[in-house]
Amino acid sequence: MSSVTDRRDLSPRTVYDLTVGELHTFYVGTVGDYSRNIVVHNCLNIVGDEGIGGAHTLGDGECRGDVAQVCRQGALEKVCRLHLLPRIELMMMSRHEFDEDFGLSGIAGKFQYPHVPLDDAAAAAALVTAMAEERDGTYGIWLLKDVRRLLASPLPDDVIVRLWLAVTATHFDPTRHGMSGRDWMERIAELCADRVPQGDHAAVPDLPEPVIDEGLTKSVLEQVRGVGPMLAEAAVTTSHAVPLADIVAPLEKVIAEVDADLGFRLFLRALKAYFVRISAVRQESLLALGERFGYNRDVVDEGCLNVWPELD
Repeated sequence: MSSVTDRRDLSPRTVYDLTVGELHTFYVGTVGDYSRNIVVHNCLNIVGDEGIGGAHTLGDGECRGDVAQVCRQGALEKVCRLHLLPRIELMMMSRHEFDEDFGLSGIAGKFQYPHVPLDDAAAAAALVTAMAEERDGTYGIWLLKDVRRLLASPLPDDVIVRLWLAVTATHFDPTRHGMSGRDWMERIAELCADRVPQGDHAAVPDLPEPVIDEGLTKSVLEQVRGVGPMLAEAAVTTSHAVPLADIVAPLEKVIAEVDADLGFRLFLRALKAYFVRISAVRQESLLALGERFGYNRDVVDEGCLNVWPELD
C-alpha cells in the first residue's frame, strides 16, 4: 500500500464483505485497463476471531453481494464472478502459485513421448482433457484463456500452426489430422470448456486484459532477438524432431500483436523444446523478466533451460 486517502466528498454507498469457505487466502483480480492481482487474507470465522456479527461463508449458503456465478466442487471455490464495481473475478490460483509452466505453453511441454505418442490425435485430446482437470480445474481455465487469446487475434492460420509446431518441436502436427491451426485451438478450447465445473461454460472467466505494457513487451522482444539466431538454427539442425524453419517470427508476432505474457511463455517453451544453449547471465535475465510478469521462478526454468556458464 502506497497511500491512504480520506475521500469525505464521496456520497454514501453500499459495500459488501465476501468470505470464501475453507480457503485461508485467495486472489482477487480486477478486470480492465488497470487490472491487478491482489492476495486477500480470508477469515473463516469472523464472529469468533473478530467479534463482528452477521458473517457467513459461501459454505453456509450466503454471500453478501451480487454473485452472478459460483462454481463449486466439494468445499472449495474454483471461480466466483462478482458484478461489483469494478467487476472482479476470483480464482484459486494466480500465476505465482504455479510451480511449473502452465496454460498453452505448459501443455505444449507435455507433447512428448510417453505422454503423447508421435502424431496420435486421440492421445493428444486425452492429454488436453487430463491437463484441463489438473489443480481442481484451474489449469484448464488458464489453458482456455491462452487459447481464446490466440483465437481472438488476427494471426493467420499458418502462423498459429508454426507457433504450435515450434513449442512442441513438431511432435504433434494437427494438419496431419485434417485440422488447421485454428481448428486445433478450437478443439483445445472445447475440451477445456467441457471440464469447467458442472459443465457451466458461463462460469469461465472472461479474457484477461492482454499485457500491453510497452516496457515489458520491449524487454521480451529483446530476449527473443538476442537468442533468436541460435533458436532458429537449433530448429533446423535438430536430430530429435522434424526440422522447422522460420520459428522466431511467429513468436515475435504473438509478443508484439497479441499478448506479451503468452508470447514470453511460448518463447521459453521453444528454448526448452530445442535445447538451445544459453549463458548463465541470459538465464538470470529470463528469470528476472519472469518475476516482472509475476511468475514463480520454476515456471521460467523448470530445470529445462540448457545453461552453459562458459558462454558468459
